[in-house]
Amino acid sequence: MNSDNDLGGVNDGIELQQGTNPLNPEDDDRKTAPVFLPLHLRDFTSRPRPLNHAQIGETLWIATDGGIVQWDIPTRTYVRTTTADGLVHNKVYAVLPDATGNVWVGTQGGVNCFDGAHWSSFSQAQGLPHPIVRALALAPDGHLWAATALGVAHFDGVFWKPIEEAPISNLYAITIDRAGNVWVGGEGGAALLTGTEWESLPALSGIWVTTIAADTRGRTWFGTWGAGIAILEPATPNELTWVTRDDGMADNFVQTLLQSENDLLWARTRNGISSFDNSGWTTYVPDITIESQSRYRVDINRAVHRWFGTRPLTELPPTIALIMTAEERPWFGITRQTRNATGLWQHYQTVDGAPISGLVHDAEGRLWVATGSSLSTFDGNGWAMLTPFEGLPDRTIMALTADSKGTVWAGTDGSGALRVNKDQWTHLEVQHGLISSYIYAVAAAPDDSIWFGSGGGLTGASRLKTTANTWMTVNRADVLGGRTIHTIAVDPQGPIWFGTEQGVVRFANNIWDAPILTGAPVNAATVDSEGRLWIGTSTGLSYLDGERWVNVKMPNNLETLNVRDIFAAPDSQLWCATPKGVHVLDPRGDEWHSLTTVEGLLSDDVLKITTDIQGRFWFATTKGFSLWQPASE
Repeated sequence: MNSDNDLGGVNDGIELQQGTNPLNPEDDDRKTAPVFLPLHLRDFTSRPRPLNHAQIGETLWIATDGGIVQWDIPTRTYVRTTTADGLVHNKVYAVLPDATGNVWVGTQGGVNCFDGAHWSSFSQAQGLPHPIVRALALAPDGHLWAATALGVAHFDGVFWKPIEEAPISNLYAITIDRAGNVWVGGEGGAALLTGTEWESLPALSGIWVTTIAADTRGRTWFGTWGAGIAILEPATPNELTWVTRDDGMADNFVQTLLQSENDLLWARTRNGISSFDNSGWTTYVPDITIESQSRYRVDINRAVHRWFGTRPLTELPPTIALIMTAEERPWFGITRQTRNATGLWQHYQTVDGAPISGLVHDAEGRLWVATGSSLSTFDGNGWAMLTPFEGLPDRTIMALTADSKGTVWAGTDGSGALRVNKDQWTHLEVQHGLISSYIYAVAAAPDDSIWFGSGGGLTGASRLKTTANTWMTVNRADVLGGRTIHTIAVDPQGPIWFGTEQGVVRFANNIWDAPILTGAPVNAATVDSEGRLWIGTSTGLSYLDGERWVNVKMPNNLETLNVRDIFAAPDSQLWCATPKGVHVLDPRGDEWHSLTTVEGLLSDDVLKITTDIQGRFWFATTKGFSLWQPASE
């Protein structure tokens, strides 16, 4: 099965490029081996991170490093709970409901209990041996047990009672079998608590046990960090059966074990996900991203999976896929909310505070957010997402726009463009009509055409007329005035402006005007309500007067201003996204004012700006994004 150099390993791309992988080129109509980049699960090279979840009715509660995600299964939307909502710590390890309807949460700072309306917390002051609680378990008698970094404890309804003299202390796992026996696992192995007596398992001594599951057949499964899975059968309590990568598992480094309702046992490892149906193993591994779609057929993934005897992650049951890939998903949530003299601020961040590469509202008022290779959407109440685990290309989304019909369009760094509606998406590539797989700018024109600007590969621009589904391309650098299109600005009167590393060029009435050079690459462009073109560069803000550029005087104390994005407001003010906050120009008086972290921004490193129909501002930054509702005059 998989080895370190097989699918999911660090050397996959090199291996296939060198032709050492025995894929049959004739079988797939190819003359050379495929060149690809693998879509990786997060590589846990040092310490495993337990993955725990609980399903309560139609809601799936998922533990993350940034709080709790509550995923509504029917609507496929979610909300995220953080310390801003009452959690004792954002790093959550375990979620467990009890018989009374309470939800218990183990975190890096103690235990929380949610009664449906309020959060209560428990720490060492209430008896916990250590604030790091990595796993929780509920006994048949209703007692709650916790595995901590310094041993195990159970809850008596008021306080936590530590159980002394356990053979191991730094615990990662706990489960209780049908007989009421308590099994714990950690860095030193595993142990069994029967009544008040501890018993260690010599066969697991010195092995890092990361997760334990007791199945419906009375077997106890021990997931380890590096040795695979050990199975304890009730008929042979003194013997362990080992299952490793050689037996069909994805990897020997096991992070999570869980049993689904159909009696399948699932194991999440570093390099894939495996299921056991009592007769054998089925392994699911990440797909690959084709590096050159124009040379190889899109279905090359099928050949790769066929050879390795694996299945793609997209074939996982939806709930299992969600749980097992939770750490790679861009869960958004409000991490802070403040009100000051400037207005109301709400800050939204992913679990790891990832930068936001795109921010746009569609025709129905939904917010779309691009981060990495994923798209998230917010309808005002809950979030939904599309990620590579749902089939999106595993390439960074570089540009985002929305047309008047509610469709969102995205450009990627190496995998073409995406056409996304609320419930479905379509992948557009070179074979469909794009000039290049590298699309760094996208814009929707008033005539329902969508323009795509190349950021690599072949130089040029592509236009898709959505009503007729016809394409036009231009691939001459002398016509465009540059080799890379960084931005596209749409004049409501019809002309389209393209900003490149050398200047701008206008397309109007099916004619390309001569390029107008600039002194620096054009990062951003917009057309104001008076039809005037504004551009942002690394040196500042300028507007076009005839065929000459007029440079705007910089804000006080700034010699230059790196303008990354420009939003032209209806009142003629120009809002500029910069690495030094948001700077706003009123061209009627050449006056500047600014918004920074002092006023309430999440980060001064601002990338994009947009507004909604309520007049609120949304600022994308390198740490997440901020929603700002200005104070009333």
